[in-house]
Order: sequence, then structure tokens, then C-alpha cells
Amino acid sequence: MGKNRYRIITLQLFVIALFIHAGTTKAFDGEMAGEQIAADMNKRFYDTSDTCGDHPAWFCNGIVIRAANASTRYHAWEASPDSVQRGGIAFSYFRSDLDINQLQSSRTQGFTLKSGQDAAASPYPLEILCSFPYDAGTEIRSHHGCGAASDYPEESRECASQGITTAEQWLTHFNIVTPASQQRYHHQCSFAADTHAFATSLKARRLTDVQDQLIAWRQNELSVATWPAGIGKQLPIESFFYVFGGRNEDMKGLSGAQFMQRDFLEQTGTTVPVIRISWDDKIGSVFSWHPEEQIARVHLPNIPEASGGNGKILKQSDYDNLDYLTVIVPVYGGMTKGDKVIINWDGVSNSYNTSYKEVNEIEPMSFIIPRREILSNIGHSVDVSFSVTKENLHIDQSKKLSLLIEGKGNLPPPVINDDLNIVTVKYNGITGKDVRIEFNGVHSHKTPSQREDYTGELSFKIPNTWIDENVSKEVTINYVSCENNELNCIFSQPLKFIAINRRWLSILTSDSVYKF
Repeated sequence: MGKNRYRIITLQLFVIALFIHAGTTKAFDGEMAGEQIAADMNKRFYDTSDTCGDHPAWFCNGIVIRAANASTRYHAWEASPDSVQRGGIAFSYFRSDLDINQLQSSRTQGFTLKSGQDAAASPYPLEILCSFPYDAGTEIRSHHGCGAASDYPEESRECASQGITTAEQWLTHFNIVTPASQQRYHHQCSFAADTHAFATSLKARRLTDVQDQLIAWRQNELSVATWPAGIGKQLPIESFFYVFGGRNEDMKGLSGAQFMQRDFLEQTGTTVPVIRISWDDKIGSVFSWHPEEQIARVHLPNIPEASGGNGKILKQSDYDNLDYLTVIVPVYGGMTKGDKVIINWDGVSNSYNTSYKEVNEIEPMSFIIPRREILSNIGHSVDVSFSVTKENLHIDQSKKLSLLIEGKGNLPPPVINDDLNIVTVKYNGITGKDVRIEFNGVHSHKTPSQREDYTGELSFKIPNTWIDENVSKEVTINYVSCENNELNCIFSQPLKFIAINRRWLSILTSDSVYKF
């Protein structure tokens, strides 16, 4: 049966195509989405209705799943050359009543598709073409994998073409060939993917004794129409999965799923979650999402001192008395002892990177950002992320946390004298204000506040010990101007410099370095 005929069936019955619109592909974002996807997969897995009203079961329940290899030679979601030539791609349909707990070739990773109901209309439909109660060797079949196998050119044609329309008729046909031979799986015929035929395929499987079948052929098989290369972002991919335990004791399946997740993100800009499949789990949780199993770039760093906007706003009260800001890197997917982790802080006028820390234990890691970097970005947003360098030198970049540092910071920087011992504050409107100086380096020092009433400027002495302890280090000096008992404070722009010695320093600006 030709592909055009199946498209006509799609229009008549609204059953064959899975639709996905490029604009409706949603990026996975965080814990809530990952857990929701796993919950939805469990719900569909345990829904054993053989139809979805007038639609086939795959429209609202079950899991359309494909075992795939993780390889640098091709993308796991693309059709193989053989599939392109055949016009069909092999999938399975997992559901709790179908007694399936393995994948084709006992692979332990791959991807799943969204249900037809959750997919949205698109100019390009993915079509479920046909269904076999057991693995059928679609790679040796005609008609997009739905037709006759090469070793049974007549007996393995589509069921409907042989007058096989009931589950009982299919079982009689299936049992013609001895159970101990893989030939019986080549001999079986396929059901179409419309509502009645697909339901008959599910019933036919339930009539058989799965445990009497050859292990390598126990999974069922769907043929899905081949899609063009290069449209990954438009595909209704729901998850990249791995099988937990069993043959996957070395967890290669997780590594494979993480590889696919990373590859898909790099190719499409879309993050799809890694989902764990565990056949031994309690009822209701075969599918689960685990934050530590996602690759680094789907995680966000956490800033515990940021009290506003669910951790995305650093209020002035949060940093008023902070010597440094804490950044926490969570346990990320593939976290391994020996990984090297660094924090990236991209501010309005400059960037700052912490030193690398090596992973010694699989647990969250803590980093610090100096106070001077906070003060340099008052009133602006900073992008905070972390990078992970693996043993093979591959670098994973986390998602960026946009952190807004609240406050006013538009006063001019202070001025330092030639002897490096006096800082002067002068600006229009200083009269009547309480001003204090902050010296930020290895340690932070704050002077007592002074009030300017007559001269229009204030001077402060630089502690000798502060210069000595910061030789050859980047430091900042800024001031805070307050009124009404520090209820209304404005920060100055920081004066940044490197103390070369007690007499020489380099003043750092955004575009040049001065020495005097």
C-alpha cells in the first residue's frame, strides 16, 4: 500500500498522523517540567484503553519509543540510510498491559515521541503507518516496513490484504510457524494504524504468551514514516531515555541519553529531558526524572543570598553587609570526580571568573564572588553560569541565571591621591548626606559615616594594612551616600585598581589602564 493512500486515510479518520509545529516545540525548563513529563508518561503507560474515542490508542496513551545508539557519526533522531530507502523508521509501543520490558537489540537508551493528542498541527506530519504485535524485522519488508518480508513474500503481506481482520485470525496465522524460530516473526502480518486496526493489534498481542517468544523478538513494532534530515527542532520528541538497572548495570544507557540530550541541544537549541525507565519500580513510577541526570547546561546555579524574584533578584538589604556572594553549583548530570568547574559572572561592563574547583565528591559545590563585583553592577542584571571541563577536555556550559542587583549606583567614583593614603568624595548634592567608604580586596573595610555640611567634599584615610594585603591584586574603592538614617542610599561607581606597591598603582577603567 502506497504512502499517498495512508495520507488519505489520515484525512478521513483523523488518526494516522502525529503533528508537530515548529513554533509549538517547547524547551524543557527545570524541575517542574521534567517531573511533569515523567508523570504524563506514567499516566499514558498505565492507561490501557484500546481506543481514544474515535482515535487510535496511540493518540492519547502508551509510549511511542525508539531504541537508538549514541554516536558522533550521526544524530540519534535522524533516519538511517536504510530507513530513508525503506521509507519507514522502527519504533515500539510500550504500555503496562502489553508485557514489554526490553528494547530492540536490548539497547538501553533512545528517545520517545509525544502523544498524538499533545502534538500540534504542522505542515509536515509524522505518520504511524502500521503496527505489529511483535518485532517484525521491518528492515526486510516492503511498503515502508509494513508489507511482505523477503522470506515470506505472500504470507507476510499486510493483514487486511489477506482478510485477517480480527485478533483471533492473526493468532492463527502467527502460530503456523513454530515458536522456536525467528521466521514466525517474519511470517506475521501488520495491522494499519487507524482506530480499529490498531486496537486489534493490541488485542492480538494480549492473546499470545509473551514468555513463550524468543527474547530478542518480544517487543512489538511500529513503522513510522521517514522524516527529512535537519528538522530536529520540528520533531515531537518528548524525552531521551535510558533503562535503569538490569543489563545497564554500568550505566552506559545514562551516558548515551545524556549524549543525545547534549547533541540535540547543540543542534536545535532545544533542551529535551533525560527520563529514567525502571521496570522494577513501584506501580505508577516506571518513568522518572532526576535533576542530577541532566547534563550541566540544563541546570542553573543558585545564589542563596538573593531573596527576591525566586532567587533572581539580589536586594540591597541582601548585599549591604556581604563581603562576598555565594554561588552554588548543583549536582549536574554526569558529575564525575575530577571534573573542573568554574563560575562565569558576566556584568554590565566586565566579566569575572572564579578559580577552577575540582569535583572531589558528588555533591553541590560552593563558590564566592567578591563584593567588588556586586558593587560594579548595582542597578543592572548579571548573567551567572558555570562551566564544566571533563577529562576529555569537553566543556559543558550551564544555563545562565539572570541576576538583577537592585539599588542605585550612578554616583561618580571616588578619587585617590598620589600618596595612596587619602580618598576624596565630591559630587553635586553631597551636602547634608552621610557618606562612608568601602575598601574591597582580600578583606573588606568600611569606614564610619561622615556628614558633609560645608566644603562640598569629604576625605577618608586609606588603611595602610589594606594596601599591604592587596599588593598585586585587583581591588575597588567606592562610597555609599545615605540620608534619613540610611533609609535611602546611593552607591558610587567603584574605583578599580591594582596596587603595584605602596607608591605605584594601575587605575583600571573599562577601556584603558593608567599609571601614576
